[in-house]
Amino acid sequence: MTLKALLEKVILEYPEVSSDSFKAHPFASYFRSTIPKSIETSLALSDIYSIKASAGNGAWAKVPWIAIFNKLVTETVTSGFYCVYLFCVDCSGVYLSLNQGIADKRDRYGLG
Repeated sequence: MTLKALLEKVILEYPEVSSDSFKAHPFASYFRSTIPKSIETSLALSDIYSIKASAGNGAWAKVPWIAIFNKLVTETVTSGFYCVYLFCVDCSGVYLSLNQGIADKRDRYGLG
């Protein structure tokens, strides 16, 4: 499946499935596992990159995301910088963004 098709599938299906129970939902599993693997394959990324996706943790996320990490910089959304696809709250679109995680700094230094 192409990257465009994956993103469109999320935009079209997420609003409906996110009203279902999150626990063991097949779309949450698809989002977490299949999407990153498909993107990795279609982009033919080297081992220096990893891809993670989240539709939520215990409940559906208001803003699901798919992140591409350079392992030399970070492998988590809580620190460092990374590219991420962020879906609009209403799933009317998706944005590719360069984000910076600071949760680890906030926890350590009490910022914000």
